Amino acid sequence: MKATFVVLGLLFTLCRNTCMAQAMHPVDESSKVSFFIKNFGVTVDGSFKGLQGEVRFDPAKPEASAFEMSLDVNSINTGIARRDRHLRSDDYFDVARFPKINVKGEKVTEGKEKGSYVLHAKLTIKDVTRDIDIPFKAVAKNGGYQFDGTFRVNRLDYKVGGNSISMADQATVVLQVFTK
Repeated sequence: MKATFVVLGLLFTLCRNTCMAQAMHPVDESSKVSFFIKNFGVTVDGSFKGLQGEVRFDPAKPEASAFEMSLDVNSINTGIARRDRHLRSDDYFDVARFPKINVKGEKVTEGKEKGSYVLHAKLTIKDVTRDIDIPFKAVAKNGGYQFDGTFRVNRLDYKVGGNSISMADQATVVLQVFTK
């Protein structure tokens, strides 16, 4: 009888350590990656679709989490077709050569508020990869997780467009990603 409890205890521990951080995948139609940037003093917004990848997240052990995701740059949508074509060109994102934006994070730390975290990741846009910290909140939802975060990125660091007196260098990126 005692051996049965020991075996059950070991199985529970093993399952907890592996099942809690099972691989989840972004649900593209339930997720949104949007951005905001000033152009001629007016805030311009847009979004991307085509989110793919794998997330392993355990709120009890955030340090064991891993995120690897990409999005389809060709899906950029600002609501103005002509501007979208220009953003896809080699002047900006150069989607013919660089069709994906990639985020790879191997370390997650707890944030200051309950349920908040920071993803320490590598962000690759075009042929430039840089370290970035992405603060986010995670909420269990419908058998998966809803991840919401906001961060800023300097477009010039990634060779997206050139120096401009009309367009801001900093863009704000808003993530609303549902994984299951």
